[in-house]
Amino acid sequence: MKKVFFAVMAALALMVCFAGCKKKVSPLVGTYSIDSLDGVSAEDLKQLEEVTGTKVEGILNLNADGSGDMNIMGMKCNLKWDESSKTMTLSDPTGSGEESKVSFKVSEDGKISLTEDGSEMVFAKQK
Repeated sequence: MKKVFFAVMAALALMVCFAGCKKKVSPLVGTYSIDSLDGVSAEDLKQLEEVTGTKVEGILNLNADGSGDMNIMGMKCNLKWDESSKTMTLSDPTGSGEESKVSFKVSEDGKISLTEDGSEMVFAKQK
């Protein structure tokens, strides 16, 4: 009887240990839509779309494993992101194999800003 008791206790101890070892998922994981492009708001981009007929859209997906993708006006690229260094490594959407590394910032309201060569894209998390 004591052996069964100790076996059950050992199993429970292992379960508690493994439950505590789960990796915490970053709050950044999710799908984002473009909120502004070089200071032009999403509302203004929609108005521009109505006037010109050109749809300005952008989607950013960040996965829990550090991978993701970005689709800006139909040009899709894969990416790797690192929350601790606040960087993203983007593949060339043409498939050339080249990569570019950009830094990102997270605002207090959870928006992600990417800045490269003086251009800024801001993404807001979809609900």
